[in-house]
Amino acid sequence: MIHARDLKYRPEEANLRLEKGHFEADTVIGKREDKFVLFTLLDRKTRELYIALTERDAKSINKALRMLIRKYNLEIKTLTVDNGSENTLLHKVVGKKRLFKCKPYASYQKGSIENAHRYIRRFIPKGKSFNSLTQEYVFWLKEQIDEYKRVIAIKL
Repeated sequence: MIHARDLKYRPEEANLRLEKGHFEADTVIGKREDKFVLFTLLDRKTRELYIALTERDAKSINKALRMLIRKYNLEIKTLTVDNGSENTLLHKVVGKKRLFKCKPYASYQKGSIENAHRYIRRFIPKGKSFNSLTQEYVFWLKEQIDEYKRVIAIKL
Protein backbone atom coordinates (compact mmCIF):
# COMPACT_ATOMS: atom_id res chain seq x y z
CA MET A 1 0.00 0.00 0.00
CA ILE A 2 1.24 3.46 -0.88
CA HIS A 3 1.22 5.95 2.00
CA ALA A 4 0.21 8.97 -0.05
CA ARG A 5 -2.56 11.52 -0.27
CA ASP A 6 -5.16 11.62 -3.00
CA LEU A 7 -4.23 13.86 -5.92
CA LYS A 8 -7.21 16.13 -5.25
CA TYR A 9 -5.30 17.45 -2.20
CA ARG A 10 -2.21 18.46 -4.17
CA PRO A 11 -1.52 22.22 -3.77
CA GLU A 12 -2.55 24.65 -6.49
CA GLU A 13 1.10 25.70 -6.88
CA ALA A 14 1.77 22.19 -8.16
CA ASN A 15 -1.40 21.89 -10.24
CA LEU A 16 -0.81 25.24 -11.96
CA ARG A 17 2.96 24.78 -12.30
CA LEU A 18 3.61 28.04 -10.46
CA GLU A 19 6.90 27.08 -8.84
CA LYS A 20 9.76 24.62 -9.07
CA GLY A 21 9.91 21.62 -6.78
CA HIS A 22 6.67 19.86 -7.63
CA PHE A 23 7.60 16.55 -9.24
CA GLU A 24 6.09 13.53 -10.97
CA ALA A 25 7.86 10.16 -10.75
CA ASP A 26 7.50 6.90 -12.66
CA THR A 27 9.45 3.95 -14.02
CA VAL A 28 10.18 2.93 -17.59
CA ILE A 29 10.47 -0.81 -18.16
CA GLY A 30 12.53 -2.48 -20.86
CA LYS A 31 11.74 -6.18 -21.06
CA ARG A 32 9.35 -7.62 -18.50
CA GLU A 33 12.00 -10.00 -17.15
CA ASP A 34 14.68 -7.29 -16.83
CA LYS A 35 16.31 -6.72 -13.48
CA PHE A 36 16.69 -2.98 -14.11
CA VAL A 37 14.28 -0.13 -14.86
CA LEU A 38 14.68 3.59 -15.42
CA PHE A 39 13.36 5.65 -12.52
CA THR A 40 12.26 9.02 -13.87
CA LEU A 41 11.59 12.24 -12.02
CA LEU A 42 10.22 15.38 -13.69
CA ASP A 43 9.76 18.91 -12.34
CA ARG A 44 6.24 20.00 -13.35
CA LYS A 45 7.19 23.67 -13.87
CA THR A 46 10.53 23.43 -15.67
CA ARG A 47 9.86 20.02 -17.30
CA GLU A 48 13.44 19.10 -16.30
CA LEU A 49 13.84 15.33 -16.44
CA TYR A 50 16.05 13.30 -14.09
CA ILE A 51 16.77 9.62 -14.74
CA ALA A 52 18.38 6.85 -12.70
CA LEU A 53 19.05 3.23 -13.57
CA THR A 54 17.88 1.01 -10.72
CA GLU A 55 16.32 -2.30 -9.79
CA ARG A 56 12.53 -2.29 -9.78
CA ASP A 57 11.83 -2.99 -6.08
CA ALA A 58 10.66 -0.28 -3.66
CA LYS A 59 13.91 -0.15 -1.69
CA SER A 60 15.96 0.42 -4.87
CA ILE A 61 13.53 3.09 -6.11
CA ASN A 62 13.97 4.93 -2.78
CA LYS A 63 17.73 4.73 -3.16
CA ALA A 64 17.47 6.10 -6.73
CA LEU A 65 15.31 9.02 -5.58
CA ARG A 66 17.77 9.87 -2.80
CA MET A 67 20.65 9.73 -5.31
CA LEU A 68 18.89 12.12 -7.72
CA ILE A 69 18.03 14.52 -4.89
CA ARG A 70 21.67 14.55 -3.79
CA LYS A 71 23.23 14.69 -7.28
CA TYR A 72 21.06 17.56 -8.53
CA ASN A 73 20.38 19.26 -5.16
CA LEU A 74 16.61 18.93 -5.61
CA GLU A 75 13.99 20.23 -3.21
CA ILE A 76 10.90 18.02 -3.36
CA LYS A 77 7.84 20.07 -2.38
CA THR A 78 5.41 17.49 -3.76
CA LEU A 79 5.81 14.16 -5.54
CA THR A 80 3.06 12.58 -7.64
CA VAL A 81 3.23 8.84 -8.36
CA ASP A 82 1.04 6.00 -9.54
CA ASN A 83 -0.04 3.03 -7.43
CA GLY A 84 2.82 0.72 -8.45
CA SER A 85 4.35 -1.45 -5.74
CA GLU A 86 7.74 0.15 -6.44
CA ASN A 87 6.37 3.37 -4.88
CA THR A 88 5.34 1.90 -1.51
CA LEU A 89 8.31 3.32 0.42
CA LEU A 90 8.63 6.77 -1.16
CA HIS A 91 6.92 8.39 1.82
CA LYS A 92 10.09 7.60 3.79
CA VAL A 93 12.02 9.96 1.49
CA VAL A 94 9.55 12.82 0.94
CA GLY A 95 7.05 12.39 3.79
CA LYS A 96 3.39 11.40 3.64
CA LYS A 97 2.14 15.00 3.36
CA ARG A 98 4.18 15.68 0.22
CA LEU A 99 3.44 12.39 -1.58
CA PHE A 100 0.39 12.23 -3.83
CA LYS A 101 -1.01 9.30 -5.78
CA CYS A 102 -3.02 9.09 -8.96
CA LYS A 103 -6.15 7.05 -9.29
CA PRO A 104 -5.58 3.48 -10.52
CA TYR A 105 -5.18 3.25 -14.31
CA ALA A 106 -5.18 7.06 -14.63
CA SER A 107 -1.70 7.73 -16.01
CA TYR A 108 -3.04 10.94 -17.57
CA GLN A 109 -2.99 12.39 -14.04
CA LYS A 110 0.79 12.50 -14.34
CA GLY A 111 0.84 13.30 -18.02
CA SER A 112 4.03 15.38 -17.99
CA ILE A 113 6.21 12.44 -17.09
CA GLU A 114 4.33 10.11 -19.42
CA ASN A 115 5.11 12.58 -22.21
CA ALA A 116 8.78 12.65 -21.17
CA HIS A 117 8.90 8.88 -21.56
CA ARG A 118 8.30 9.38 -25.29
CA TYR A 119 11.68 11.11 -25.49
CA ILE A 120 13.32 8.16 -23.74
CA ARG A 121 11.71 5.78 -26.24
CA ARG A 122 13.34 7.69 -29.11
CA PHE A 123 16.68 6.43 -27.76
CA ILE A 124 15.60 3.12 -26.20
CA PRO A 125 12.74 1.48 -28.11
CA LYS A 126 10.04 -0.41 -26.25
CA GLY A 127 11.02 -4.04 -25.67
CA LYS A 128 14.78 -3.38 -25.56
CA SER A 129 16.47 -4.78 -22.47
CA PHE A 130 17.78 -2.32 -19.86
CA ASN A 131 20.08 -4.90 -18.27
CA SER A 132 23.06 -3.78 -20.36
CA LEU A 133 22.59 -0.04 -19.67
CA THR A 134 25.01 1.85 -17.43
CA GLN A 135 24.36 4.83 -15.18
CA GLU A 136 26.80 6.81 -17.35
CA TYR A 137 24.63 6.09 -20.40
CA VAL A 138 21.56 7.18 -18.45
CA PHE A 139 23.20 10.51 -17.52
CA TRP A 140 24.15 10.94 -21.21
CA LEU A 141 20.54 10.13 -22.17
CA LYS A 142 19.26 12.86 -19.85
CA GLU A 143 21.59 15.39 -21.51
CA GLN A 144 20.45 14.33 -25.00
CA ILE A 145 16.79 14.67 -24.06
CA ASP A 146 17.37 18.07 -22.45
CA GLU A 147 19.22 19.26 -25.57
CA TYR A 148 16.51 17.90 -27.88
CA LYS A 149 13.79 19.67 -25.89
CA ARG A 150 15.77 22.95 -26.02
CA VAL A 151 16.09 22.72 -29.81
CA ILE A 152 12.35 22.07 -30.15
CA ALA A 153 11.56 25.05 -27.87
CA ILE A 154 13.81 27.35 -29.93
CA LYS A 155 12.08 26.29 -33.16
CA LEU A 156 8.66 27.11 -31.69
